[in-house]
Amino acid sequence: MIYSMFLDIPNHVKTSMMHVFSKDYLKTMVNGSCVLKKLPKCALVLCGLFSTALLFSGLNYPDRLWKTFQHSICDDLPYHLRTMNIHHFTENEVYDYGLYLLDQILQEAGKKLTDFPSMPSFVRNWDMTTTNRLIVEQLNWDLETERASAETYIDMLNSEQRIAFNDIWKSIACDKGRSFFINGPGDTGKTFLEKTICHAVHAEGWIILCVASTGLTALLLPAG
Repeated sequence: MIYSMFLDIPNHVKTSMMHVFSKDYLKTMVNGSCVLKKLPKCALVLCGLFSTALLFSGLNYPDRLWKTFQHSICDDLPYHLRTMNIHHFTENEVYDYGLYLLDQILQEAGKKLTDFPSMPSFVRNWDMTTTNRLIVEQLNWDLETERASAETYIDMLNSEQRIAFNDIWKSIACDKGRSFFINGPGDTGKTFLEKTICHAVHAEGWIILCVASTGLTALLLPAG
């Protein structure tokens, strides 16, 4: 794979690119970034090779090179994500993480991905995701499962629950920050409504913290 990638790079920069494989160069990159210290060496070498191509080769269409080799470059990143307790991710999110790591390496050379207009940029806030264990746990929901659960729960809401859900969801989705007090006798569906809201929020990839005044009540809520 590395050989095939090398063929797409102009001859006059191939020699200068080889230093990316040296132990000293790898050590310099790793010591400069807490993110790169935990990166598998294979991914580090390949991202380093690609960053060197960006910096020194003057590629006209680096996005095409990335598109061609992104699978091989990011091949061991799913394992790396799992070691960070991130278990639910798509193939595109793996590539997005690869772009983030590539950006980290470029920053060590005083550049960043946005300095190369044709290159795609990462979307997710990986700085927050990879450095805060609690945030990682809260984002580690299977979105498809949560989306299916939300749809099932919403369909089961009665008319009064639906009115409450719509009002609360509008506040969440529009970032209005309103406070709501849900009151009613036992077995009237308060917890069911709250679980519906939780699943709907998780399905969007957002964070919601379920808290309760008693441990028994907390156990009835997702990750309560």
